[in-house]
Amino acid sequence: MAFLKRFPWLTFTGNAGKVLAVNAGETDFELVTPSGGASAFTDLTDAPSSYTGESLKVVRVNAGETGLEFATISGSGLAQYQVRRMLRR
Repeated sequence: MAFLKRFPWLTFTGNAGKVLAVNAGETDFELVTPSGGASAFTDLTDAPSSYTGESLKVVRVNAGETGLEFATISGSGLAQYQVRRMLRR
């Protein structure tokens, strides 16, 4: 990140886990600790809360387009094989 060299006061030491953000005055950059957000897929508010009973299923947008859900793979045997192969990676 060569552009960071323009900000010699911005160091990596002691800033593990922080993200680069524009400050509140919109005049400079700062390193901040991210807050909120999800640390796992199941922590998302619009996603299923558990993987239990969902093996070999795919994630799709629900019919109401308001969240995600697990769905059984349908279609040709080749399509099912390809998706299962991708899930094993």
